[in-house]
Amino acid sequence: MAEVVGQIDIANMGTIFNYEFPSSIDKYCMTLTRMARNTAYGALHSFCSGAMAPLASQLIGVLQQCLQPIPPSLEMLAKAVRVIKEQSAF
Repeated sequence: MAEVVGQIDIANMGTIFNYEFPSSIDKYCMTLTRMARNTAYGALHSFCSGAMAPLASQLIGVLQQCLQPIPPSLEMLAKAVRVIKEQSAF
């Protein structure tokens, strides 16, 4: 997705939907930064599946830095990843 967005002029777009979460937080932040350069009122929505679960905690950090609300489902996903990692350590 970030590869496609990198080819599109998003200067006048108020809303972007990521139907598949980018493969890294860096790619997500690149899109977010490009939007923020042009508007303070834009919205970047991303659909997050279990495949992006390892990035959930990092996404929460980005949302917190941007003073955005954290969806409860994203918090649950991040907690589930922590529990799995803790169980795998044993």
